[in-house]
Amino acid sequence: MKIKNINSPPLQTEKVKVKIAIIVSTYNREVTLSLEKKCLETLLKDGVPKNHIKIYLVPGAFEIPVIAKNHID
Repeated sequence: MKIKNINSPPLQTEKVKVKIAIIVSTYNREVTLSLEKKCLETLLKDGVPKNHIKIYLVPGAFEIPVIAKNHID
């Protein structure tokens, strides 16, 4: 299966205070590590300041929604 490279317009971070959580499972870390790195790389390339990005490591999939809710609150 071939995956297309989808280009999105740059984020307008100057006007809005962006707060982004990257929630990564440590289960199957060899896969999730590359996803984490690419996600962070893309956000930084699109102009999101590094101090607006928080990375959370969780043991598995069940913890992801809990961390997401805590990040929003």
